[in-house]
Amino acid sequence: FGEQQHLDAAAYREMLRGLEGMYFAKGAVDIPETEASASAGEMAAVLESILRESYTGCQVTSENGDITADIWSDGLGDAVAAIREAGGSFADESWMMAKDAVVLMSRSFRGLMDEAGLEESVLTVNVLNDLNREKALLSVRDSTIVYDTLA
Repeated sequence: FGEQQHLDAAAYREMLRGLEGMYFAKGAVDIPETEASASAGEMAAVLESILRESYTGCQVTSENGDITADIWSDGLGDAVAAIREAGGSFADESWMMAKDAVVLMSRSFRGLMDEAGLEESVLTVNVLNDLNREKALLSVRDSTIVYDTLA
């Protein structure tokens, strides 16, 4: 978008339409027809709509302009426990693939936020243990892994 720092309403709508089918199902996200606001709260709602398509559960919140996405999938806690019990580590091939997928998703979301004028906002994605959602298995902040339960 060249030198524009923030998207105008038309550009925001066009950006969301371009993501339909790629990151979320057509019609899964309410694309405003008149005025677009790129507030962190509204972006959190868009991200939650996208995440609901891929994960057993998710909760996306915004606080002080920052966005936190907590996601979980059935069986993930058991899978990580099995890796640990087998002597595996953060370098386990299946765990590496899962981490790479979350980092890539985070990078895509970060780009979406930047294009919507939320460059100063922090995005944190927490992959939670489905057996105990009080415990994170992986945390990614602005596309960088900051916590890995197997590290």
